[in-house]
Amino acid sequence: MPCNSTPKDVFDGAGNQQIDTWGASAWIVTRDAGLCTGIDPLGFHDFIVAWSMVTNYWVDKYAQAGYLKYQLPGDDTWHPYSEYSDVGCQYGYCRTVDFTVPLAQGSNTQYWVVYSSDSHKIEMWYSTLTDGQWYNHRIDWTSFDPTDPNGGHYWQGPWYEQYAGETRNPGNDVPGSASYKASFTSVAIWPGSTPWNGEDFPPPFANIDDYPGAGGAANRTLLLWQQYRAQHFQHLDRRRLQMTVRQDVARKSLIALASVALLAAASVAFLSQSRAAKKARTDWYAISKKYRPAPLRLYGVKFKREPAPDRGKAARADASETVTSPNQAISAALPVSGTQTAQGTVLQNVSATAQYGLFSDPAMGEQTSAGFKASFVNLPSWIVTFSGPGISLAPIVPSGDPHPPTGMHSEENFVVDDATGKVLLEFD
Repeated sequence: MPCNSTPKDVFDGAGNQQIDTWGASAWIVTRDAGLCTGIDPLGFHDFIVAWSMVTNYWVDKYAQAGYLKYQLPGDDTWHPYSEYSDVGCQYGYCRTVDFTVPLAQGSNTQYWVVYSSDSHKIEMWYSTLTDGQWYNHRIDWTSFDPTDPNGGHYWQGPWYEQYAGETRNPGNDVPGSASYKASFTSVAIWPGSTPWNGEDFPPPFANIDDYPGAGGAANRTLLLWQQYRAQHFQHLDRRRLQMTVRQDVARKSLIALASVALLAAASVAFLSQSRAAKKARTDWYAISKKYRPAPLRLYGVKFKREPAPDRGKAARADASETVTSPNQAISAALPVSGTQTAQGTVLQNVSATAQYGLFSDPAMGEQTSAGFKASFVNLPSWIVTFSGPGISLAPIVPSGDPHPPTGMHSEENFVVDDATGKVLLEFD
């Protein structure tokens, strides 16, 4: 289908059935989906995903795990990913894409998110079962404890579950077709008052139709087709901030009106607050920007900067595969970033930098019989960062907002393996 000139989040799935839960899980079959054709205003930021997700009571905070494909020329690969809401992240969410794992068409994978009483975070995983052997991989976890009322990221309970396919342009398809459906099976939650203790892998989730009582099938299946119903994702955090500003305006105005002598001063204050409220509506990112920590630190990963090794072509037998310079690292990440021109160079209004060092990610890894094994520990690598107006996009806002945000500039970070020159992860 042709690309729509007005991007918005559209979904097809089910959720918010008012079932109290600590997490959500579903086995989701990897199926292809068509990206829109023509000029896409989102550019390479456009994507198609399918996920399991848990939300807070207001459905304005979430954590999800599933599979993803970007609008990248020549790249039709699906990868596991995770995402959770955090105003400190660019766009208000933290996303991690595992480029090391390509997902085959028709493969069936369990994607699950659940709060852990062991880590005090919401953890996002995917699991596979091959020849009777479980393989459990943690993609990421939240950078905060959502149950801490004093931690600044509190999730109001009860929490709810959702399962869906999603895309950012109405011209895209969600995964699946009439002939090859993206089935969601063993759709399940984590009920009760006791969260997951971080010991069973994968956790023993309860099928939705088995809870809260008997009746109905023991297994619910969702079938995603290449048709979807449009639903606007409500950025309630932003609206709640606007309401707070407005309520503060009203409160101050009432106090001022109680005294005739202060009426003129109150009017000035009211107008000032109104301008502040309008600025909040027109540039939400400018407000949330002050909460942004360093991008990699936000994801809980560690990167120890080191001097780039002085190696020549004759220094190593495998020098053809080894990244020997910042420019070579940038060249490795460029095709995945979507900032590449037809001539193979970086877009004119995008800057690219590369830093050598030792990369570690204590969250991402695999659960083995000996315990959790991190995938990346002091790995010699390059962090390649693309930034600038060339990767600017209009944020998704509720329909009918009279003062939508005007846009934002972003940056993307890629981890490039120094030994192989391959892109391992993306953080944005």
